[in-house]
Amino acid sequence: MASTKEKITATALALFAQRGYDGVSVRDICKQVGIKERSLYYHFPSKHAILTTLLSHFENRAAEGMAQLEQALGDQQGPWGQVSYRMVCQAFFEGYLMDPFCNQVLRLLQMEQFHNPDLGEIYERWMFRVPLAFQGRMFTALVDLGLLHPATGEDLAVAFYGPIHLFAQRWLFRGPLSEAGKEAFRQAAYRHVQRFFQERGTDAWQPS
Repeated sequence: MASTKEKITATALALFAQRGYDGVSVRDICKQVGIKERSLYYHFPSKHAILTTLLSHFENRAAEGMAQLEQALGDQQGPWGQVSYRMVCQAFFEGYLMDPFCNQVLRLLQMEQFHNPDLGEIYERWMFRVPLAFQGRMFTALVDLGLLHPATGEDLAVAFYGPIHLFAQRWLFRGPLSEAGKEAFRQAAYRHVQRFFQERGTDAWQPS
């Protein structure tokens, strides 16, 4: 059973992701949780402290996930195969973009990037800079192994990630996150990934 503190953070995040940070008051959070304001202040000194806790948890989650992918890339011996491609995509799609917690934080950051430079920097880092850098290293390794036609890792990362970001915006970040939206995203994203590798001279990715 969730503790009061966990209920406060979960409720605050859901409201922040819907209305933005400034659109939510402490009173709003307390009403949704069903507690008095003094109970909230027992756990958090301010609304900003709730936000800081959420962002810290998000960045830790994102960093841990990226570290696992980096380790897999570093440990890979020989040509990457079907399992490795699928592992990377599944981890990023299912464990990040479609993860309820990460999805809500990214929605919040997407809104707040226009008002708060610090939150804009977090959004830039975890939605663009870090994923593109990892994908660039992955594709550079594949080119070096002769599994992809020669190109720069950076160019391949942009070509790979551009449609995925478009599909995510269409089905994962418009309106509530739903099973129908996730399934539409999966179909479009995995189809794009398969076509991406086929068009670049490798059949290592095969549909299941």
